[in-house]
Amino acid sequence: MPKPAAKPVSSSPGLIFEEFRELVGKLRNVSEISAGELTHHSGSKKAEKLLRECHDLSVAIVGFWGQGV
Repeated sequence: MPKPAAKPVSSSPGLIFEEFRELVGKLRNVSEISAGELTHHSGSKKAEKLLRECHDLSVAIVGFWGQGV
C-alpha cells in the first residue's frame, strides 16, 4: 500500500500527515516506556519526565485534529 503524499491537512500552517504519524509513533513508544518505568520506579524523575513528554505529544495530536482534518 503506497504512503500518502506529505501534504498539509488544512490551509492553515500546521502538521503534515508524515509529522502526525511520527507523533503518534513517539507517543506509543513513550507510553510503553513510561508504563515500564512506573512499574519499577514509581515516582522517579525519569517516569515523571516520560509522563510529561506523553502529555506534550497528546496535546500536539489533539492540536493536529483540531485543525479540521
